[in-house]
Amino acid sequence: MQQRPQNLRSRRIQPTSLERTATIGMRHLRYTDSSAAVKKPAGRSFALPGLLLLGLLLTLIYLALYPLFAVPVVGHDTVRQALPKLFPWQPALFWTTAFPALVQWLSQIAWLNPTTPGMGRANLMLLLLGLAWIVNLFAVRCSG
Repeated sequence: MQQRPQNLRSRRIQPTSLERTATIGMRHLRYTDSSAAVKKPAGRSFALPGLLLLGLLLTLIYLALYPLFAVPVVGHDTVRQALPKLFPWQPALFWTTAFPALVQWLSQIAWLNPTTPGMGRANLMLLLLGLAWIVNLFAVRCSG
């Protein structure tokens, strides 16, 4: 004779008393509430404002990098010739034109000179990218 497996879902297990079931449920709720309170770190209230501030700082660093990546227009590149004509206000937003005193101060330091398209511009970009990396590390640490 072949035996059929019992369908476990069809059988219902009735609790012996409702009070016992309620105390088990309450014990479970107490355990989850206390574990949630233990996991929450105390400095979590700084996370959102800190991340917003660090995001704003990263935005400023990346905007400072933009004019350093801009190279003089090559004579045969029509797209690079058309962009300044299409957006004539764009160079006015560069920090190199907005703060000429800063450009003059940086040009006195030979390895950070942004006016020459050589090692000075590359070193300044490397310095700003390193600063952006450090700000990113702070943002990761702040987010948890």
